[in-house]
Amino acid sequence: GLTECTIYYYEVASADVYGNDAVDDNNGAYYFFETWGDFGNGLQPCHAGQISLDAAIVPCDSTLGVELVDIDLNLSNVAVDTTTVTVSSTSEPNPETLLLTETGPNSSTFTGAMPLGGGAVVNGDGVVQVADGDVITATYLDADNGTGQPATAFASAVADCVGTEIVEISVIDLTDESASILVKTSELTTVDVDWGLTAGLGAQASSSTLATSHTIPIGRFPECGRFFFTVGTTDEYGNPAAFDANGVPFEANAYEIPGWIFKDGFESDAGWTLDSEWEIGAPQGLGSGGGDPSTAYAGAGVLGHDLSGLGSYPGDYEPGGNLSTYATSPVVDGSSLANGELKLRRWLKTGGGGIASIEVTQQGGGWTSIWSSDSIVGQDDNDWSLQTYDVSTHADGNGQFQVRFKQTHGFQTTANRPGWNVDRLIVRDGNNPEFGACDTCAGVPSFAGATSAVDNDACGSTGVTVSWNKAAAWGTGGSGTYAVYRDTTPGFTPSAGNLVAAGVTTLSYNDATATDGQQWHYLVLAESDETCASGPNNGGTLDDNGAYVAVTTSASQPLPAAVDSVTVDRVNHVHVRIAWDAATNATGYRVYRSAVPDSGFELIGETAGLFFEDVNQAVAPGHAYYDVRSINACGQEP
Repeated sequence: GLTECTIYYYEVASADVYGNDAVDDNNGAYYFFETWGDFGNGLQPCHAGQISLDAAIVPCDSTLGVELVDIDLNLSNVAVDTTTVTVSSTSEPNPETLLLTETGPNSSTFTGAMPLGGGAVVNGDGVVQVADGDVITATYLDADNGTGQPATAFASAVADCVGTEIVEISVIDLTDESASILVKTSELTTVDVDWGLTAGLGAQASSSTLATSHTIPIGRFPECGRFFFTVGTTDEYGNPAAFDANGVPFEANAYEIPGWIFKDGFESDAGWTLDSEWEIGAPQGLGSGGGDPSTAYAGAGVLGHDLSGLGSYPGDYEPGGNLSTYATSPVVDGSSLANGELKLRRWLKTGGGGIASIEVTQQGGGWTSIWSSDSIVGQDDNDWSLQTYDVSTHADGNGQFQVRFKQTHGFQTTANRPGWNVDRLIVRDGNNPEFGACDTCAGVPSFAGATSAVDNDACGSTGVTVSWNKAAAWGTGGSGTYAVYRDTTPGFTPSAGNLVAAGVTTLSYNDATATDGQQWHYLVLAESDETCASGPNNGGTLDDNGAYVAVTTSASQPLPAAVDSVTVDRVNHVHVRIAWDAATNATGYRVYRSAVPDSGFELIGETAGLFFEDVNQAVAPGHAYYDVRSINACGQEP
């Protein structure tokens, strides 16, 4: 039953179960509100001006949209009116003036946009300079809030001017030809991974969904081969960030398929018996129906049917006659094999009555089929795929085990097809993992090194904590540990003489032996779990990062001098800025506030700078008194 655009005053009264009454009337001034009105644009404020911003978080070098609603500023029913507000930031406390324009005659809604920048402050240039974490405030001084009294209306946003921090970058899901890059960030981002088989990179994979965890597949790589990558992120406010291993790409090695007793990548002839048009060589993309692949799965060569363009149907096997031709492997000694498994990469096109098969020798001799294509549907591959077959019944304990690929050509005159393409064929013990580290010490870990070294207590003998982020990859190893080195010489060479700890599995180390009164330099290296090199824990390979971090230890600190020359100012009529001169021996400052001048001071913030902004305090009711106290590295006040 209230009327629009009307001020209503109120108090609140209550009574408890014992009959005790209480009344809150705002110390006799009463509380009040103004109802909104509809002037053709939906409900909106009336005489009490209301200001709002188009975003709560904004990037540097952007614009900040400002909207103000106040019926008192609607001076004409037929013309577009204008007004001004002021906009400030933590970096630019002296506000810039922004002109707002009414959205249409008689709308009472005014809008404008303030340019933001990340450079040096120039008062009066019409651009508000901001830095990361700044509070940006737009203020409207309302001459009449509907009660005949002036009021301050304001709205604030926060500047986000830097990209994300990385929580983790690591290589996961490794196979003999692919991997995924796991990227975890401190805020929502998209991710681009640039990668390649050399440090020049050249390929890219992306995740365009805003998230804090991304898994991005990349490949294909040579088996056990080295690959390289960098990571770029963009947060939801458009701030980019780039990550690598101290100025060079991260590196990793692909896995292999372990437990093999026979392996052939067809880079040369290992002793196959080839019928008719079967060949070992480079595929050339010949043949009908999309043809053979234009490149091998890995390396240069494959085993295939008519790779080079033979016969009446170049690139295809010849049709008609129900002829069968074979490519037969050399003899494989499976006498010690257990749980035999055949794995291969396949690209196969057959049909028109033609049938493709894989046959293996049985125990005691003879051939048996372990797979055949459908005689009607055929097989029409358009990419390489990994195929796995259980051959344990035939291969385990068989000293004369062989594999052969069969192509039955079919009676139809249109039965010609490109046929078989085979690469990376392996006979192995299937009890082994699907993929495993190559363990050749041919690739070192990829690790960005130590990120910080901190004296645990500047006024006590509690040692130093050294920290780092997880290694991105472990080279040709499967995992690894970290070794911590310490010396008094900057850029020292790590050795057994300055080794502090080896075999560390966590991402920090507490060096309790670091003595006080000394500048210490630390280096952390990643060591793979291999045993064929010089690593101090298990003889693994070590990375060669040069990320030295330094810290000066102490058991006591001088008390800082007291703070003087404190000034207090309003920022854009909304915030209170407390500033002071530097105090000798101070590493930081604590700011206390009280409603009375002589007692009741409570800590409201701590900073290493020479000012502190008490946000929104200038519009809070009552008085505020401030006390600024210096502190040393131990947190001691004078």
